[in-house]
Amino acid sequence: MTLRHGLLAFAAVAALVGCSGGGKGDSAQPEGPLRFAALPAPPKAFDAAARLVENDDNVLALIDGRLYRYDPWTPGAIWLELGRDLPSARSRLVSWNDRVWYLTTDHGRVELASVALSGEQRSDTRAVSGATDAKFAVLAARDALFVFGVDGGFRVDADGIYTEFPSPPDRQAVGDWSTAQLAQLADGTIVVSDDRHLRWIFEPDLSLWRPPPTDIGQRDIRTISVSSDSAYLVVDSPPSALRLIASNRVDPVTAPLDAKCDLQSLYPSDLGIVTVGCGKASVAAGTVTQTVTVPAGTRVAHSPRGRPLAIRSDNGELALLQSAQ
Repeated sequence: MTLRHGLLAFAAVAALVGCSGGGKGDSAQPEGPLRFAALPAPPKAFDAAARLVENDDNVLALIDGRLYRYDPWTPGAIWLELGRDLPSARSRLVSWNDRVWYLTTDHGRVELASVALSGEQRSDTRAVSGATDAKFAVLAARDALFVFGVDGGFRVDADGIYTEFPSPPDRQAVGDWSTAQLAQLADGTIVVSDDRHLRWIFEPDLSLWRPPPTDIGQRDIRTISVSSDSAYLVVDSPPSALRLIASNRVDPVTAPLDAKCDLQSLYPSDLGIVTVGCGKASVAAGTVTQTVTVPAGTRVAHSPRGRPLAIRSDNGELALLQSAQ
């Protein structure tokens, strides 16, 4: 597959502010009781079609063709509009190299869209030739943006250089790339999980695919969560937690898991490792586990600094897990 470039200018109607610091690697114990604190409502309702952007610093959302940013770490912050008249998303939205990236089919073909987060004030679309649908996985790695699909994929580096790579040897091992979960590990390899199993390991420098080690490839993966250099897995029954640090290294993780809860996810965050499942969120603080009820009628997504963000299904209200100080 190949990319063709085209530019779509847009006007940004709000001034941009700098991102606040902090990240998933700065884990610490919460300094007070946990609670889900409501965020101000965005200028447009966060409805079922709205999409969150994977970002470590701010809440970014694509809502009805407009990209908004909210800094939850700055008192009195407001939502800022970064772009309007943008294509709709047909994939995950990720932030990399000061831009938001995603796939769109608004023009009757698959395109890779990106939107600047700084003063560049433009969006960019790149047609993906040969693609018949948008069933691709988009991954923001440390040194490049990757797009994976059944017929192979491509990477775009910081200089805008585009490089194709082949598909895995067994093209059927990943049923749907658009729902597969990917993570780049500390050793630079990229792992692919689909249908509750780790399917492939990709070595970007060599464009080489290889199967995972047998001991981890056969585990029943209930959920997988991604940090900047690891994949956190909840596996088997009764559940246990693992951290996949490198393609050949898996360490056990201490996390407050509920043996009676069938579906739990880990959120490696600046508060510590938060476990979300069966209507509650828990984090270990020393010898004590703090637990808070997840707001009713919500789904939970990963948000800045790795924290859980609850999104109400009926009205789109947002609530971020906070530590009361």
